[in-house]
Amino acid sequence: MPKPTLLVQLSDPHIGGNEKGVDPVPRLESVIAAVRSLPNLPDAVLVSGDLTDDGAEENYRIVRELLAHLGLPLHVLPGNHDDRGRIRAAFDLPGRREEPVNYAVDVGELRLILFDSNVPGSDPGSYEVDRLGWLDRELAAQPERPTLLAVHHPPLATGIAEWDAINLDRGGRRLAR
Repeated sequence: MPKPTLLVQLSDPHIGGNEKGVDPVPRLESVIAAVRSLPNLPDAVLVSGDLTDDGAEENYRIVRELLAHLGLPLHVLPGNHDDRGRIRAAFDLPGRREEPVNYAVDVGELRLILFDSNVPGSDPGSYEVDRLGWLDRELAAQPERPTLLAVHHPPLATGIAEWDAINLDRGGRRLAR
């Protein structure tokens, strides 16, 4: 029997932000300490967007250095506050410049597909037909393999007004199909 895959998901550290006067760095440091203290070492860490609050190069340097303390493979995906070019440079992600950050990786027995839901210059997310074509091809490549799809924007109503205001209002039904 294969060893179960343990994947930790972090989201929205917003490094460089100042939510209600609170610096997000100590919060992320606390989360990192909690992950490091888990009784079973995770196979990888997924950070599903908004690594920075402003997309600034310096804030990517800070978040990269903080996440390096995990000592685990990192798989990151941009959120609506991130800059695709800078997140690519900071984390050596595939693709070029401002094209969507879409890629797949193996994490233990699991296949992780990271799928960019961002619309540059907009808070709400969406999936255009060409991006969904890429996803269809990725899913078809290994149809029997357990696969987890990671996105930044919720693809359905959550009941949280702030999130529902920016979820996949365009393309969510296409994603479901």
